[in-house]
Amino acid sequence: MKSIRRLSIAILLFCALPLLCLGPAWLSAELLDCTIEAWQVHPCPGPVGDMGQAIYIGVTMGWLGLITGPVGALVAASWIGLEMIHSAWRR
Repeated sequence: MKSIRRLSIAILLFCALPLLCLGPAWLSAELLDCTIEAWQVHPCPGPVGDMGQAIYIGVTMGWLGLITGPVGALVAASWIGLEMIHSAWRR
């Protein structure tokens, strides 16, 4: 059962990754007053140079969250179901 728990946690972290990239990228774009478009990279001067490409990648990763979000919810539901079956089996 430990291997299922570890696998489920790894899959949930993988599914949350696009949304974890979206937040800081969007916040950086707002703070630096940068333009964000889904089809084009705009220059965005930041404290370490041009951050336009990095912000673009982070924001477009959020679109991947439309796929990984439901997959993560399905994995979480399956994990809860397996834990319930396992706990009932042990009694």
